[in-house]
Amino acid sequence: MKTIIFFITLFLASNSFGFEIEKIIQKDLTYDGKPEKVIYKVWGESWDAPNWSFTIFEGDNIIHQDISTEAYWKMTVDRGDWQDCNVIADCKEKAFGPDLINRVFDDISVDDNRYDFMLKTFITEAPKRYQLQFNVTEIEAKEYTKRLHDFLSRKTIIGFAILGYHGSLLTYDKFMKTFVTFYTP
Repeated sequence: MKTIIFFITLFLASNSFGFEIEKIIQKDLTYDGKPEKVIYKVWGESWDAPNWSFTIFEGDNIIHQDISTEAYWKMTVDRGDWQDCNVIADCKEKAFGPDLINRVFDDISVDDNRYDFMLKTFITEAPKRYQLQFNVTEIEAKEYTKRLHDFLSRKTIIGFAILGYHGSLLTYDKFMKTFVTFYTP
């Protein structure tokens, strides 16, 4: 009898959300010519503090995931992200609603005005980030960033900027087999 009550309680609790949206797209993000599955979910009791997740799958493996937390929302309020909003919940719904997944990707082609500048910025700024992210020496970090820089030269750079990175554009480093910050405004 206790098991049945538990399942009923769990079922009722899991349906207490005010909304749940899931959007799935297929996009090659790893430069291998095969699309990865990208799932963006946003859910919550209200838009005052929606939960969201952004997950990239290569086959059955998660290769990148970002998930919101209560600390994330507090940080956005503390830094003034919502000060221009009359109704914060409405602004959050617009910012984090189902169309978000269409706004996070930024493919920078060779003829894009930003292309050369971003590549130059990457080769000078990324070694510091690689040292921290991969716990490598400065010399190794410069080698790794040069290797990715050379690989990306003269090809469309596939990137995305998701909420927790404050506008930074991430791309896949196929040699390190992970996403790295390519450019920070």
